[in-house]
Amino acid sequence: TVLVMGLAHVFWQKYLDRREGWNPQEHMGEQLVFEGEDVKKPSTAAPKFYAILPFLPMIFVVVFSRYCIDSIKLDITTLMFFCVAIAMICEAVRWRGSIEKLGAGLKAFLMSMGKAMSGVVALVIAAGIFAEGFKALGMVDAIVNLSSAVGAGAIGMSILFVVITTLVTIITGSNGASFYPLIEMVPKIAKDMGVNPVMLVLPMHQASTIARPLSPVAGVVVAIAAMLKMSPLELVKRASVPSIAGLIAHHIFAFWLSL
Repeated sequence: TVLVMGLAHVFWQKYLDRREGWNPQEHMGEQLVFEGEDVKKPSTAAPKFYAILPFLPMIFVVVFSRYCIDSIKLDITTLMFFCVAIAMICEAVRWRGSIEKLGAGLKAFLMSMGKAMSGVVALVIAAGIFAEGFKALGMVDAIVNLSSAVGAGAIGMSILFVVITTLVTIITGSNGASFYPLIEMVPKIAKDMGVNPVMLVLPMHQASTIARPLSPVAGVVVAIAAMLKMSPLELVKRASVPSIAGLIAHHIFAFWLSL
């Protein structure tokens, strides 16, 4: 999918450059100047090996799995706090056991984790309420019956959910707001239709992410458009064909792999 999107970017950007009369050769060497405050650098340089610390959870997920050490079972939460403990040991050695430094670092970690989780928890609760209301109205059974009546089948349902997810993502500018409310009802639909749930879930998940550049109200689009002093709609136009090509390619690959 990334390869398809990359190739689409090359040809689509060249086409738009020609149509708009933009010659990249004439602008080689130019630099973008962003307005606003400069990013503040840390007051104290950390050891270079600290760069590996953010990757420890991903490394341990592979290490403590059936691919390496299968006898030790650690879930994601345990792995995260295990990595935090390793980081604190490194900080204790670096600051020679300074409780004040260790406490400040741990406080920053916990506050950032709480800030990030608050939005996720609220979104999951809202998604659950939406899904239960959807089921109570009989919409799940209606979708299954409709797909069976028109003979859409598994691929038809998958396309339908991808289209819905994409439209909600474009409207809201959020991948979570489009994916979580719908994902609650997918297992029942997949069971009723006798299809592999992956065939429905995986394209939806990727659609919620790939479609974000198609939304002019998405935070990432607004931020980049502001930095480049251009219209968000212009940025959406530049990202449209690669994103659509990625959606189609990923859907084909996911359907093929789920057979």
